[in-house]
Amino acid sequence: MFTFPRVLRHGLAAFFGLPLLFPPALGAEEAPDPEALRSALKERAEALLAGFEPAALPAGFRLAGVLLEPPARAEVRLEADAAARLDDPVWEPLAALLVDEAVDWVREIEGLEVLLVSLRHGESGEWVPVDRALGSGRLPPPPGRSDALGPVIAPAGFPVETPRERPGALAGASVHVSPGHGWYYSSNLGRWATQRGNTHGIIEDHGTGEAVLQFLVPYLRNAGARVHPSRERDFNTHMVNLPHGGAGYQETGVWTTETASGAYGGTQRRALTTAGPATATATFAPAVPAAGHYAVYVWYRPSTGGATTTDARITVRHSGGETLHRQDLNRDGFTWKYLGTYHFEAGQDPERAAVVIDNQSSVAGQRIVAGAVRFGGGMGDVADPASGTISGKPRWEESGRYYAGFMGMPNWTSLGIVNAMPRFAAWNHETWEDGRAVYLSWHTNGANGLARGTETFAYSSAGVGGAFNGVPGGNHLRNAVHQMVVADIRRSWDATWPDRGVKTANFGEINPSNNPHMPAALVEIGFHDNAVDAQFLLDPEFRREMARAVYKGIVRYYYEHVPGFDLPVYLPEPPEAFRVVKNPDGTVTLAWDAPDFGVGLNSLLGHAATGYRVYRSANGHGFDNGTAVGGTTWTVPAPTPGETVYYRVTATNAGGESFPTATLAVMGGATSVSPLLLVQGFDRLDRLQNVVQPDPFGSQPARRGILRQMNTFDYVVPHLRALEAAGFAGGADTADLEALRRGRIDLARYRGIIWMGGMQSRAGALGPNLFAALPDGAEAALTAWLEQGGRLFLTGGDFAWDLGQGGQQAFLQEWLKAEVAGREAGVFEVEAAAGGRFAALESFGLDDGSGGAYRAGPVNRLAPVGGSHPIINYIQSPETTVDDFTTLGGWRQPSFSGQTNADPASSFALTASPVLTAGSAGRLDYVWGGGNFIRLFNSTQPTFAADGDFSLWIYGDASGHEVRLALRDSDSEIWVNAWTVIDFTGWRELAWPSIRDNPGFFWALPGDGVITGPEVALDSIQIRRTTGGPASGSLVFDRAVASSGEGATAGVAGLEYDGGHGVLFLSFPFESVVDAAVRTALMAEAVDFLRPGRATFAAWQAEVFTAAELADPAVSGPWAAPGGDLLPNVVRYAFGLGARETPPPGFPGPVLDDGLLRFERRVEAADVAVVPERSSDLLVWEPVTEGLVVTPSERPGFERVELAPDSGERLFHRLRILWMPPGAP
Repeated sequence: MFTFPRVLRHGLAAFFGLPLLFPPALGAEEAPDPEALRSALKERAEALLAGFEPAALPAGFRLAGVLLEPPARAEVRLEADAAARLDDPVWEPLAALLVDEAVDWVREIEGLEVLLVSLRHGESGEWVPVDRALGSGRLPPPPGRSDALGPVIAPAGFPVETPRERPGALAGASVHVSPGHGWYYSSNLGRWATQRGNTHGIIEDHGTGEAVLQFLVPYLRNAGARVHPSRERDFNTHMVNLPHGGAGYQETGVWTTETASGAYGGTQRRALTTAGPATATATFAPAVPAAGHYAVYVWYRPSTGGATTTDARITVRHSGGETLHRQDLNRDGFTWKYLGTYHFEAGQDPERAAVVIDNQSSVAGQRIVAGAVRFGGGMGDVADPASGTISGKPRWEESGRYYAGFMGMPNWTSLGIVNAMPRFAAWNHETWEDGRAVYLSWHTNGANGLARGTETFAYSSAGVGGAFNGVPGGNHLRNAVHQMVVADIRRSWDATWPDRGVKTANFGEINPSNNPHMPAALVEIGFHDNAVDAQFLLDPEFRREMARAVYKGIVRYYYEHVPGFDLPVYLPEPPEAFRVVKNPDGTVTLAWDAPDFGVGLNSLLGHAATGYRVYRSANGHGFDNGTAVGGTTWTVPAPTPGETVYYRVTATNAGGESFPTATLAVMGGATSVSPLLLVQGFDRLDRLQNVVQPDPFGSQPARRGILRQMNTFDYVVPHLRALEAAGFAGGADTADLEALRRGRIDLARYRGIIWMGGMQSRAGALGPNLFAALPDGAEAALTAWLEQGGRLFLTGGDFAWDLGQGGQQAFLQEWLKAEVAGREAGVFEVEAAAGGRFAALESFGLDDGSGGAYRAGPVNRLAPVGGSHPIINYIQSPETTVDDFTTLGGWRQPSFSGQTNADPASSFALTASPVLTAGSAGRLDYVWGGGNFIRLFNSTQPTFAADGDFSLWIYGDASGHEVRLALRDSDSEIWVNAWTVIDFTGWRELAWPSIRDNPGFFWALPGDGVITGPEVALDSIQIRRTTGGPASGSLVFDRAVASSGEGATAGVAGLEYDGGHGVLFLSFPFESVVDAAVRTALMAEAVDFLRPGRATFAAWQAEVFTAAELADPAVSGPWAAPGGDLLPNVVRYAFGLGARETPPPGFPGPVLDDGLLRFERRVEAADVAVVPERSSDLLVWEPVTEGLVVTPSERPGFERVELAPDSGERLFHRLRILWMPPGAP
C-alpha cells in the first residue's frame, strides 16, 4: 500500500498526542536553541511526508507548521483534507508503522523534552492527537494471563533481603544498578522536577526506582551479589547519622583519634586488634525516631596508622537479635557501606538498636577503625549547586547526581543528571573488582502513545544502530537481559508482547567515557505512555517478574562470559502453603510445600529448592538470622500460654535464597491443641492497590507502587496482638490461604477460625482467578467445616464483591448470610449498630492511607440474608464536596492542555460574583480566536465513587456553545458525558447520575473500554464552540459534589449470624482499624462469639454462690476458700468443683500404679489454665511439654491429661494454676 524509504529509518518524526520526555544532554541544563529545534523538526517532518507515495497517506496529508513553547516543548501540526476519511481502520497499520519507526528519531533531537504531534481534519477542524485522529484511535485492552501461558508464582511474602551477604550464583560479583531518573533541580523550570512526566499515572522516575529498589536489588543480593544502586535504596524517610563522639556513641577499651582524608567528618577512631576475646568496642546506639525497618550503613576508610584488619567484626543489634558482619576495612571505604536492612523499635536501646565494632580478629596488632553509622534513607538534604535549594523529597526519589554527593563522591557538582550515575559507579569501583562488575540501567520508554514492547541497548559511539564499541561484554550483558525479559513476559503475561530488539546507542549511562571499568547495558522494559504497556508497568507483580528476569539475565551473563562464575543456578521461588500448627504432644510443627521450579538457563521460574531457612521473631517484624532446614517441616517446642512466636520461611539452593513466605505465628495455650486458627487470606499485590498521590506538575495523579503501603504480608501481627490484649491465652495456629486450598489443614480440630481477608480480590488482576478471595479448594474446606457448626470471624474489604465476581454467590448467601448491596470508596468511618454486639464502640476510623497499614477501599456494603443482622454500619455524608472553588487548587489555565486550541488570552480565575454558595466560584473567560475547543484541566484529579452520582453547577451566558464533563477511571481512560447547550443564563446543574451504569462516551487514553476501579476522578470541564456563537464570553462554575445516595448511613459494614453455624462478617480489613484499642475491643467480642458458652469465673460464681455470698468477696472472691480445705475458689473453678464440694481422693490427680499422673482440667476457659510443671530441685520449675497424653473428658468443657514422669532421673511435678482475669496485665 505504501513504501517507506530505508534512509528515513532513523530520521522519522513521531506521531503522538501525549508528552514524550527525553533527557537533556549530558551535564547540560541550558535551554536549547529554539530555531535549531524548529528547523530540525520541520526538516524531519518534511522528509517523512516526502518518503511516502501519495496513495499511502490520507488525502491532502501535509505539514501545517511547527510550534515551539520554550524552553523545550514543541508541537508538529499536520493537516488532511476535510474530505479524507480518517476514521477508516485502513489507516491503523500506517499509524502503527510510523509509531514504531519514530522512537529512534525522537531520541536524536538534542534539547527536545516534550513533543506533541497534532492533526487537523480540514481547516475548520480542531487539532487533536494523531493517534486519535487516524483510525479508531483505540488499542486493545491488556490481554492478561491465560491458561495457555506458563505458571505464575504470586508473591508469597514481602521481598526481603537476606540479613547479610550470602553464597550464591553471583557471589563475588559487583552489580551496579541504576533505577533511572529522579528529582533534580531544573534551571529551565526554576524548580525541582522529575525528568519524565506523568502518563497513565506513571512517572518513570518513580516507577523504575520502585521496581529496581524493591525487587531487583533484593534478588541480586539474595543471589550473593554485592549490589550498588546509584540512588538511595531505603524508602524510610527517617534517618539518623551517628558519628563517633556523637550522642549515643560509647567505647570500651583503648581507642585513639586519627585525622584522615575521606573519613566521615575528617576523623575516625582506631584500636589495635586482638586474636583473643575482644578488648575494645565502639557502640553506635541511635535514638530511633519511629519503629520500622532501617537500612544500616557504616562509614570508614583504612587506617593511616598502619595495617588495617581484613576481618573486622561489625555487629548489628536489632529487634530480631544480632547479626554479625565480617568486613575487610581496606575495601568499600570512603563512603557509606551498606550492611543490611533491619527492624528497630522506637527509642534508644543499645541492646536492641545499635551497631557495635569490636577489635577481635584473626590477626592481632592490626588497626580496627570506627567512623560513623547511618540508620535509614532520610529526606533529600543535598543542596543543588546552582540553586542552593534542597528537594524536600525522600532521598530515594532523588536523581543519582545528589546521591553521589551524599555518598562522598568528590566533584559531583560538575556532573549532569545523566552521567552522574555511571561516574558514581566508576568512582565506587575498586581495582580488586576488575572483571567482576557490571552496570545495568533500568528504564521505561516513551514515544507517542502507540509504541509497545521491550528494547535493550549497548553502547555505540556512532549512535543508534552503530557498531558496538562499549566496554567489552556490554553487548553480551544486553543480550542476556533482553532475551530473558522478553521471554518471561511472553510466557507469563502477554504472548504477543513486542520484541523491539537489541540495539546500540550513544546513551550517556552506558558510555565508556563515563564508566570504563565495567560492561554496561540499558533496558527499556516497556512504554509508560502506551495504555496497554502502562497497565503492566503499574502492576507490582509484573515488576517483580521483570526484576526476576533481569536478575536471571545477569546470572546467565556471568556464567557464560565471566571466568570463575560456574553456578548456572537460579535461586528458588518462595515456599508455598505455609502453616504453623500446635501438636498434642506439646510441640509445634512448621510445614510448607516445596515451590514450583524450572530447569535450565531459559527457565521462567527459579530452580529447585535444595533446602530451606526458618526465621523466628518475637514481635513479627524483627527476625533472627535463620536456621537451615533440610526438609519441608520443622518442629519446635510450643510457646508458653499467652506467648506468641512468629515465623517466616525461605527456600535455598546453590544459586541463592528466595523471598520469604508471609509471616505466620503460633500463640501458646494451656490446651493440647489450639482452639483457634488464623487464616492469612491476603496475598494480593496488583495495580489497583497502588498508592495514589497528587502530582502537582502533571495532568493526573501518580500511582505509586510503594509496597509497605500496599501489603506487608504480616497482618497476623495486629490480629494476634489484639488477641493478647483482649486477654485470650487459649492458643492459636496460623496458615496461609494456599494451605487451605491444597487441603493441608484439618479444620475439624478448631473451634473457631479468624479469617484475615485484607483487601483480597481479583479486581485488579491481569489474569483469571489471581488473588481470589476464596479459591475453590478453600471454599470446599470452609463449607464442610461450617456445616459441622463452625464459627467464623471474617474481615475483608472486598471479600463479598469478589465472591460475586467469582460465581460464589451461593456461598456468600448460604454460609456468610450476606449479599452485596454496593461498593464504597473513600468511606473511612464506621459506627456500631444500636443494640448490636459492638454497641459500646460507637464510631471509629479506618485507614485512609495515612494510618500505618494501607488504604481501606473499596469496601462492600452488605445486606443481611437468612437471619443475619447488622452490627456495624458505614458512615458517609449524603454528599461529598469534590470542589467548592474556594481556591484554584489543581485547576490549570485553559492553554495548559495540549487539546485546547482557543486563544491563549482565555483564562480561569476565582470570582466573588456570581457564586452559588458563599465564598467564591471559578470563572472561565474564553476567547476563541481561531480555535474551537477548551479543556479546562484539573491536575489534582479529585476522586469519588464510580458507583455514585456527580454534578457541577454552571452559570451560563446563553452563548449557544456547549459544555460537558470529563472523568478519568483507574486505568486512566477518560470518559465524557453528552454535550449540554449553554442556551441559558443563571445557574444550572450539570448532572452525571449513576456514573458506572451511565459511562457516557469514551474520549481518550484507551484501555479496557469500561470504567475500571471503584473510583473516578474529575479530569476536566470541556467547552466546544458552535457556529454562530460569540467569539468570547464568560462561564462560572461552582459546587462540584459526589453522592452515594445513601444518606448519613452509607450501608451495612458488618453482620452477625448465629444459627446452625456462626459468622461475624466485617466488610473492612481488621488491620485497617486505626485505633489499636478498638482492634482489641473488636477481637474481644469476636473471641466471645467464636467460643460461645465457655466457662468464666464470673459464670461459675453465679452458679455456686447465693446473691448474698456474691456480695461478699471473703466468700466468693477468687482467693477465698469457703470449703474450709484451703482450696481457693479459682482452683475449684479450674478443676470443676463446687464451692463446698469435697475433692475426690488424691485431688487434683493421684499417681496410679502404672506411674501415670492423671487429672482433668477446663478447656473452655479464657481466664484460667492448668499447666503441668517439673523440677529437679524444687527451686527451678519449667513447663512440661513432652509426655502428655490428652483425651476428651466425659464432662463437657474438660479434658483428661495423663503425664508419664521422666525415667532415669528424680523429678518433682506440680500443677500450676494460671489465673488471668479480664483486664489483667
